[in-house]
Amino acid sequence: MTTTTTSTPVDTDLRLGQKFLLSTAAILGYMAVWALILLPPALLLSGDAQVIVLAVCGALIFLLYLPWFFWSTNHIWQFKGSGQPISFENLKKEILAINTFDSAVMVTEKNPRHLVVTWKYVDATWFEVFRKAGMTSTYFLHIKFNPEKNAVYLVDRTKTIKWHKGPLGFAKSFSLFSGILMNKLAIGKAWGIRENFSIGKLYDYKFSPEEIKNPVMNTILRSGWNLRFALV
Repeated sequence: MTTTTTSTPVDTDLRLGQKFLLSTAAILGYMAVWALILLPPALLLSGDAQVIVLAVCGALIFLLYLPWFFWSTNHIWQFKGSGQPISFENLKKEILAINTFDSAVMVTEKNPRHLVVTWKYVDATWFEVFRKAGMTSTYFLHIKFNPEKNAVYLVDRTKTIKWHKGPLGFAKSFSLFSGILMNKLAIGKAWGIRENFSIGKLYDYKFSPEEIKNPVMNTILRSGWNLRFALV
């Protein structure tokens, strides 16, 4: 597996900071553009004409925000892989290997190009650990492959968990979130799936999304594949 240089984490952290700033700037820029559009009719018009123009602009602001947010997010939150891309089969095998490790994480296959990584909340071995840790929601990392472009799309999802007495006594409720969780990303570090989830690895789990997402992201990028966050 490709190793990283000592400068890679710093460079990546800087790029992550830039992406957060760009995301904020995109939202503020959208608001600023519409403020400039609304200023002339607010100052120059009056009466019914002003109300109509402002109402139409308000409707456009509402209707166009989500398309703008999706477009800007998809273009900002993307990362280029390092080195020569490995084959799709090998990358998929690397992620599926999580199921062979003695860890609290599991992978399910939705279809040949769609994997989901989450906590082993249905596993009797880990059930009490999750319950006693006070887990109130479970995290799902959806991994969608595009082998033709050597690209991977990630979607963050969470669902609430309600614990009941008895073996495997839990119930999932409605989906809390689907999109991009702006949590503690740490890509570019010198660790990935095998370093985190290998058999016998002692790990102080906090059961936070980044404990799943960061190793998966690192492995994908170190395998030469480009990575992009998606909202759905």
